[in-house]
Amino acid sequence: MTFQGALRQVIAAQRRAARDAERRQKQHARALKLQAKADELERAAAEVEEFEERVQQLTSIHQSVGESIDWAELREKSEPAAPQKLDRWEKAAIAARDNFKPSLFQRLFGSEQKVRSKLDQKISTGKDRDEVSFQGALKLYQQQLEQWQESTKLAAGVLDRVTAAYKQALDELEPLSEIQEIGCVCDLSFPDGYTGEVNLSIEGEKVVPRESKSLTRTGKLSVKPLPQAKFYELYQDYVCGCALRTGRELFSFLPLTRVIVNIKAALLDSATGHLREQTILSVGMPRATLEGMNFAAADPSDAMALFPHRMGFKRSQGFSPVKPLSPSEYPKI
Repeated sequence: MTFQGALRQVIAAQRRAARDAERRQKQHARALKLQAKADELERAAAEVEEFEERVQQLTSIHQSVGESIDWAELREKSEPAAPQKLDRWEKAAIAARDNFKPSLFQRLFGSEQKVRSKLDQKISTGKDRDEVSFQGALKLYQQQLEQWQESTKLAAGVLDRVTAAYKQALDELEPLSEIQEIGCVCDLSFPDGYTGEVNLSIEGEKVVPRESKSLTRTGKLSVKPLPQAKFYELYQDYVCGCALRTGRELFSFLPLTRVIVNIKAALLDSATGHLREQTILSVGMPRATLEGMNFAAADPSDAMALFPHRMGFKRSQGFSPVKPLSPSEYPKI
């Protein structure tokens, strides 16, 4: 082969390598583009799912309730049994010593006494081990006894409608924690052993989404401002749902016969031109009425008609301040 022919082969090989590298680069770029598109679609689907779950949470908060406590059963719970001091390890060591029979080898070489001394030492060790086990069981018993005394005392107080016991039970077990997790601050009081009064401060304007999210036919994310009427409809259901959920939790938890919920939010004060926390819903709920509802099908806003309440609301403008119910307007015990 001539020098020119060899040179042409080298140049042709270089060109093939360059074309292969360019083709691989294009394939890699296409793969990255497809992966980015797939990631974008996944992110879009995740955002829509998160939005839908948020709306579902806000509009169905009244449908669930925490586990109730059987205070009567708790009050009648038996006192824990005190531990008995056992001598299991000591007995085992004594039995081993008493059953010891020296072998011929031990007798011939004088190790019998040494073995017996070790067996006697194991008796002492076993006694110490039994004592350690007993002290551990005693410590556990003392903890259980203290817990039993506190829980039975608390249960008796709740059943006797002692308001201090109500507050202690709420502080320790926090039945309203889920409501607080979605932007509510609770202030509870008990005018008497039959009545619970709750001031619930919310940030509905921040909690309820202002934008709706959906997927286009191609799977892309579509974000649009939520129509004002739809926003206020969600806001109202959220507010009324919080009131119902609060009543359900307290009735499930305490032997109350009525619960009054005043929900407050920041509204524009026309006199000062500043936002000020004002009552937007005041509702009194008797136990019998609330417990008779079918919460899976009930609309939280419509449900307010079942109770004495005050609520200023327009779908086009949202909430307006109202005066809280007075004691004379509370539902009868």
